[in-house]
Amino acid sequence: MVTTEHRGSQAGRVRASIAGEWLVAAAVGCGLLLLCNLIVAPAAEPFPGHGERFAAMAQDPFAFAGEFPQRILWPILAWLFAFVGVGPVAFSSVCNGALLAVVFWFARSRTGSVRSAFLVASATAASGAVLVYKPMMCFSDTLNLLLLVLLVHFANRAKVFWSLVVLTAFSHELVFFFTPWLIYLRLKNGGRFWAEVGFWGVSVGVYGAFRVVLKVFNLTGPYDSSYYVENAIWVPWGLPAIWMLWGFVVVVEF
Repeated sequence: MVTTEHRGSQAGRVRASIAGEWLVAAAVGCGLLLLCNLIVAPAAEPFPGHGERFAAMAQDPFAFAGEFPQRILWPILAWLFAFVGVGPVAFSSVCNGALLAVVFWFARSRTGSVRSAFLVASATAASGAVLVYKPMMCFSDTLNLLLLVLLVHFANRAKVFWSLVVLTAFSHELVFFFTPWLIYLRLKNGGRFWAEVGFWGVSVGVYGAFRVVLKVFNLTGPYDSSYYVENAIWVPWGLPAIWMLWGFVVVVEF
């Protein structure tokens, strides 16, 4: 008979193992980040344009100011890191290292091989997914990529998966443009079509409610939800172009 004490001990070992895996992943991500700094040195200032806008938002993210008030995740995280002395530019490097850590952890969990995972993470460190953003500090793209990797990993857990979709939407609403891919991922991992459509609807509803609140308080910026409809560039006619462009971006950056 399995005792409560034994189950507690077993659960403790599992938690310790998971924590150990993440510590190793963090160490690998940090080490690879330092090495790839030798290839492309990180910039010391926010990149002109979008980088400057995100850095400004990080000073007071809950003011929802700027052109992209809806893309709040990166500014909030950068704002939180500022409390421990990490500014927006340094936080960009943290995101780069975190992407490498997540890629290593993901590859190790899929292959069971530390060597293979290190090879994949090293290749990513030498790719545009990291190097492109070294001179383009304070972009949120690396965070978006990190979240998409986690989406793939947790595709077999519906609640975690769709929660990550909502979280990703707060980083960039582009994630909802890939709705067919999101539902496909879930169907390939044991999901049922109408259940996943329901989860998708809830996710859209949660994010949509956030956008409605922004609109009510006139905090939408120039790219509110009506922008995509009024310009008729992306929805619905341009969606295939976005899918192809994103595929191109993944090939180039990775």
